[in-house]
Amino acid sequence: MHLSGVMCPRSLAKRLLFLFALALASCSDGKPAMNPVHGRVFFKDAPASGVLVTLHLVGADEATSQPSTGYTDNDGNFEVATGQDDGAPAGEYIVTMIWMQEVPGAKKKGPGFQREESPKEDKLKGRYSDTKKAAFPPVTIKKGVNELEPFQLK
Repeated sequence: MHLSGVMCPRSLAKRLLFLFALALASCSDGKPAMNPVHGRVFFKDAPASGVLVTLHLVGADEATSQPSTGYTDNDGNFEVATGQDDGAPAGEYIVTMIWMQEVPGAKKKGPGFQREESPKEDKLKGRYSDTKKAAFPPVTIKKGVNELEPFQLK
């Protein structure tokens, strides 16, 4: 290995390769790679604002897996995040949606010092919220940027 205090080139190469592999391993935090996911939601052909879009990974344990979620903006556009990370891991997903809105005419006062709150309900009446009765075909998230086909709600 050492020849009069000089390291053999083969030994040096092995050590450098080991250090490089170690550096790569330490950069990975065990999380899957995230891929940007964008889409758009319409209700009766108009952009739907404030819809919660959730992507549920097919085959994942619902009790322990973290879904990818995002809210639509005023133009019906959304981007999803998984936990604190933007995007979603590659895979096949079931899409659910909930559109919470105030119940017209109903008011509920908060207890004590809290401000008055209006009760809310799903404007979509649960039609798009059940993963077992998917209203949309599954979507596939691939490595890289993903632009989903627009979703039409009724």
